[in-house]
Amino acid sequence: MEIKGTAVNAVRELIITRFKPRYNEWLDSLSQDSREIMGKIILANKWYPMQEALIEPQGKACKLFYNNGKKNGAWEYGRFIADYDVKKIYKVFFKFGSPAFTINRAPVIFKTYFSSGEMKIIENSAGKAVLHIVDFPEPNEIVEFAIGGWIEHTLEMIGCKNIKVKITQSLLKGNSLTEFVMEWSKN
Repeated sequence: MEIKGTAVNAVRELIITRFKPRYNEWLDSLSQDSREIMGKIILANKWYPMQEALIEPQGKACKLFYNNGKKNGAWEYGRFIADYDVKKIYKVFFKFGSPAFTINRAPVIFKTYFSSGEMKIIENSAGKAVLHIVDFPEPNEIVEFAIGGWIEHTLEMIGCKNIKVKITQSLLKGNSLTEFVMEWSKN
């Protein structure tokens, strides 16, 4: 399974932005394959192997900088990539600023990051949405938490308040899908 270079580059940019004095420690902790990816120019539109380009580097970041807390580290990475990409690539979100509009685009955006899997909209109503990830061949908690963080911060950036994002089902826990339930208010 592969992930798009823009997501890979965001891993490195998060480390440089938030933990620059320890960047070399993080880079040296990676396997040869991951280090080769992170040590070169990462092309935004190129596909990279997910394990070496996202799971391992972000997992090492969680271990080094988040006291081994995968949820906190991966969630922050998801929030970071929302800033990193939404403000640059998906500016249209800010133009329309509607949660319904944003949620409706989530499956398309998912496909721009991951070479496999599918995101489906189950509910998209005022103040609540439910998204499912299905047919995802390499489920990983880093990916699930990163998606949760991305959703949360994207909703914040378009003006939603009191946001709650919960992962209520998970492929990792033997469910047939991963489910994200989001709730928010606009005031």
